[in-house]
Amino acid sequence: MITWKTLPNITGCHTHSLAWQAGISFDSNLYAMYHSLDWLSCLDNQQHDSISISEHCRDGATTFAAFKKRKIPLNFRLSRRLNFTSELSVLELLGCDLVGKNSYSSVKAIANSVWNDFRSVDAIYLKSVNVGSSIWQTFSENNWRVDKALVYMPDTERTFHYVINPAIKYICYAA
Repeated sequence: MITWKTLPNITGCHTHSLAWQAGISFDSNLYAMYHSLDWLSCLDNQQHDSISISEHCRDGATTFAAFKKRKIPLNFRLSRRLNFTSELSVLELLGCDLVGKNSYSSVKAIANSVWNDFRSVDAIYLKSVNVGSSIWQTFSENNWRVDKALVYMPDTERTFHYVINPAIKYICYAA
């Protein structure tokens, strides 16, 4: 089961705040600073769309994911002079990974919840996902699929990579 909260609901509740902080592993994730509640709070105050946080609880383990609505451009080069640009409405995963226990079931539950609860979103945007991250490992172990959605990697594997997890009916490209 997924519940969605805004950032003030997490920071304003001592229990949720402690669970979030406990999920951050500074030893194994170099980018844990981007999951800090202070950083997210500053980011939340800079834009009109607030940060949405999913919470997935199963078997006593909690997985959090912080997302921010945004638009990303899709650039298509049709010839040397002709370029076409379109925009996708996305939920961008903040911090390059999930917070807490990551498993295929948590990734699947969060992705399916996004499709159901955010109907205007075209894709889940995972910007600069590190190949050593737990979410990358989950994608790799599950043949680059999350339920009925494909995880699309433009170009090739890199140490840092743009990854889009679209619903099967969408064709997406991150430039």
